Amino acid sequence: MGFTPFKDSYRYLNFLIIFLLTLLLLYLIIPLFISGTIKIWVNISELDGAAGYFSLKIGMIMEIILMGPVFGIIYYFLMKSLIKNVDENQGRNKYVLYFLEIGVLLFINISVMGHIVHLLFDYGNWIYRESNVMDTSQLYLFLYYSDEWLGHHLIHIAFFGYITLALITEFIGQEHRKLNSDELIYTIASGVGLSVVFSYYTYEGQAAFMIFILFILLLIIEIIILFIKKINPLERPILLATIITSIVVIIFFICWIILFGIKPYYPFVYQPSEL
Repeated sequence: MGFTPFKDSYRYLNFLIIFLLTLLLLYLIIPLFISGTIKIWVNISELDGAAGYFSLKIGMIMEIILMGPVFGIIYYFLMKSLIKNVDENQGRNKYVLYFLEIGVLLFINISVMGHIVHLLFDYGNWIYRESNVMDTSQLYLFLYYSDEWLGHHLIHIAFFGYITLALITEFIGQEHRKLNSDELIYTIASGVGLSVVFSYYTYEGQAAFMIFILFILLLIIEIIILFIKKINPLERPILLATIITSIVVIIFFICWIILFGIKPYYPFVYQPSEL
């Protein structure tokens, strides 16, 4: 089996590989080498300038920057590369491209907001629990909601949107060809990699049920399009990878429920830390 040079490989497959490797690099590797804290001093005007400080981990600040705007900029250029392969004069592609460009900016902003909200309120949640017991006071409910629900859900909506926009771009793009054998292996691996992002890691953030529903809908839409448009998934790496991702996420969710049961209230599934 020969290996396709990266410069000659499918641009849609290159998107998947760079997307996942960048995500891995920014989320797992770089923060491991960043340690220490900084003190943020604050003067409170309403208390006649009384001053104090709180500490923030440098790694957390870097995660906000790297996973939000830095990854967003990388995604922007990845999508720009895919959009170049779309003939805007064909059919309604011109209007679809407007939608895609707006969608790219929208999901980048949602991702940035999600990481800021989650990481800062997660820290606030931790500070509160260090000095108080968990309760149902308005302050703690606000901290908990912002951390566990709003922040995590925004992040996973953004990443689902990232992949969906790339899928749409592939669908209206040109130059589709059958994957080489090594490209097929990379595509399958990318599908498995995406399933890791969208399965286990959504559980601790209480976004698993939402992601489960989104991938059921995505898989149904993909199957309908496959039959109506007679598309060969072996010619569409992003389509094939997202089909694999959808199937794995759905199976993982069902197996998780079978193994650990279900809660009678949202988010319905147990977090790994609760088991």
